[in-house]
Order: sequence, then structure tokens, then C-alpha cells
Amino acid sequence: MLALIDAGEAGLAQARSTLSSARATSRRLADLELLAPLDPPRGNVLAIGRNYQKHAEETAHVTGSEAGPPTIFTKAITSLTDPYADISIDPSVSDKIDWEVELAVVIGNRGANIKRERALDHVFGFTVINDVTARDIQSDWGGQWFKGKSLDRTARSGRGW
Repeated sequence: MLALIDAGEAGLAQARSTLSSARATSRRLADLELLAPLDPPRGNVLAIGRNYQKHAEETAHVTGSEAGPPTIFTKAITSLTDPYADISIDPSVSDKIDWEVELAVVIGNRGANIKRERALDHVFGFTVINDVTARDIQSDWGGQWFKGKSLDRTARSGRGW
């Protein structure tokens, strides 16, 4: 998948051509093993927490505070796993596990200081991801978002694009 992303529009055109050719064969999804879309990814998953008001208010209610602005954090690549992989949580590590289904945006073109109207020029595709969080680690350890959201093999990535 990374090679396809790196190939850009020419690579996508070739993939489309191959898929529509007479030699292309179709397979039933049930007969395939789905893997994580990017294996391995090039770096940590960048994420935005409390990115909608209702969730920000829910989070604030738990801590008895006011809803704050969105928080930018990362998840370690070791947290990513296949779409149907089991998620195993050791209760000695955390007993306050929470999860959310999130939209994942796969960046295809690098950039910095990108203007809003050009943002989609850098997007390769979309998928879903489970955002599993050890809330006790995230909150009780002084706001350790990275550790609380990066338990190994807890972020199942979906199929998409």
C-alpha cells in the first residue's frame, strides 16, 4: 500500500487499469485475509481528541471541568492491528478501557502549513480505526494521552479508501 501511495496518480491509474482488465479476477471478501491498511505505517498515528462538542462535554463531565479545545495526540504504531484481530487487554495494566470508532484519514502527499482549501490534495484515502483507550492511564497519570491510547495491538484498522 505504501508503494501505491508513493506512486501517486500514475500508480492509481495503473491499479485501476489492472482491476478493470479482462485478466482481473474477482475474489470473495470472505476468502481473503484482511490486514492493516498500512503495515507498517511510516510513523505514529496523529489524532485529534475532543474534536466535537458533545464528546468534549462528556469528557469534561467525567473530570468535573469545562469542555476545552481539541487535543492533538499520537498513537504508537505498535497499537495498530488487523481489522479482525482480537483485542486483548491485561486487567493488571488497566481496568478502565473505553473505545470509539474514528474516521482515519490516510495522508498520501507530504506537506506543511497546508491551507485549508488544499488539504484534500494531500489525502490518499479514508478508513476507520478503533480508538481504544485506557482511561485510567490517560487521566490518572497526569494526562498521558500517548500511553493511554497506545496499548499494543488495540487499534483495529478497518477496510476503506
